[in-house]
Amino acid sequence: MIINNFTSLEYKLLDILINNKNHIVTKDFLLECIYNITGNYVYDNTLRVYIKRMRYKLNGLYDIKTVRGLGYYISQ
Repeated sequence: MIINNFTSLEYKLLDILINNKNHIVTKDFLLECIYNITGNYVYDNTLRVYIKRMRYKLNGLYDIKTVRGLGYYISQ
């Protein structure tokens, strides 16, 4: 299964997006979730890198969409 290659943070982000399917999850909310796991402040660019890696690893299994200036959502 593809998800086995995910880091714990990637899996957490994917879980949040799947549980909010077809609803925009704000970048601020996702950054807060990452912060709670790592204990370190995470920058917006870091979130974009995580999303990019997740898209690559998912290889079309889920389609993570970007809503510019707001956040992300999964549609399927």
